[in-house]
Amino acid sequence: IGKRGQRGRIDCAKMRDALKWALDSLLDEVDWESHECVGITISLNQLTSAIYLSRAIKAISPKTQVVLGGAGVPEEVGKDILDAFESVDYVISGEGEKAFLQLLKAMKAGKQPPRSILKGDPIDAMDSLPTPDFSDYFKEISELPPKARFFPILPIEFSRGCFWGRCTFCNLNVQWKGYRKKSWQRMLMEVDDLTRRHDVLDFAFMD
Repeated sequence: IGKRGQRGRIDCAKMRDALKWALDSLLDEVDWESHECVGITISLNQLTSAIYLSRAIKAISPKTQVVLGGAGVPEEVGKDILDAFESVDYVISGEGEKAFLQLLKAMKAGKQPPRSILKGDPIDAMDSLPTPDFSDYFKEISELPPKARFFPILPIEFSRGCFWGRCTFCNLNVQWKGYRKKSWQRMLMEVDDLTRRHDVLDFAFMD
């Protein structure tokens, strides 16, 4: 936005080149052939970039299994993605922790399921979820040049679903059945643990 609210011109060529540089950097940094499985989460406007990334990974390492999940791929959308894009092997519809873990265990045991939609079951006992591990994230920050380092805002989750549950257009009511929350004791423990572990004080609730 320019002066007086006027929109500035967008240089699409520069934007494309910047995005390609970022993607190429990511592809060059990772030894994809050493990864049996890669998960990509999709929310809001990330579907196109996720498909693009899945194709790039498959071009480098055809044997790597690509799994899509997140709010952007409910069941019907997931079916269409599998029909349209051969670079995607599985789509998890719903909450992904249990389904993704089961898939990884099956792959490790040599009992990999056929290419399909995997249904994610809701987790009722929210306190049973582990505290997020941000170790790799902070390792990358520590490797930045001193002037480029920063104190991040860590995302944390203490509830799932919608407390109201009334909006038919909202994906929360399609994929995440029922409102569930962690206990206040668990909330306190998780914030305290992350604060001590990473020396941060800024958090953003992802509920």
